[in-house]
Amino acid sequence: MITKTSNNQAIITGLEDLSKRCPNIVIAHMNKGDLVKKAADFYYEIDNPNIAEQFKSADNRVGLDNIYRHFNTNPSKTRQTFLQTQEINGKRTVPYSEVFNQKHGECLEMAIAFQLAAQDHPDEKCFTVAGSCGFEKDDFGWTHAYNIATKKGKLFLIDVANPISRKSQATKGRLTKMKHYIVPVTDISDMGEIIVPNEFEIGRTYNVGFL
Repeated sequence: MITKTSNNQAIITGLEDLSKRCPNIVIAHMNKGDLVKKAADFYYEIDNPNIAEQFKSADNRVGLDNIYRHFNTNPSKTRQTFLQTQEINGKRTVPYSEVFNQKHGECLEMAIAFQLAAQDHPDEKCFTVAGSCGFEKDDFGWTHAYNIATKKGKLFLIDVANPISRKSQATKGRLTKMKHYIVPVTDISDMGEIIVPNEFEIGRTYNVGFL
């Protein structure tokens, strides 16, 4: 995996290297025509890299609330979309724009949307990671997609699909935003575990790759 290091640039370099060696685990950039693995023989084709522009503000901020609310989590409908596609050379390929426009999606679909919205920022890096996430102590975790991105030289783990709080609240007549899981990354262990400060763990563990 990635050599353990607390140097942000070394972590970024390690992720970029892993994206070249294992593109099904880490993606550093999504171009038109690229394939993103969903499951065993299910793949998305990035047919419109600009489709997530609607989630960007004028100052290049990405609206996580809007991405989360755009998708209705319905695994059966997403799976059915793939099963209706002819298998060619062992792959069932669906244009990403199809599920995006249908608004069906889970963690991967949200992570792709964030990647497409954030990846062309002139001063920052963004990665989509296919790994695992556990929500209890010693939990082995489940297959899960999330993002790692930089902001002003610092690294952050961003889990769009699992905000800390899903409910918006009205405060003094104004609707407050959801509380998203955006935490600093201090390290990546030899085994691929994402290390975050203890106060940000809240019982979660993330890994690069499904270990």
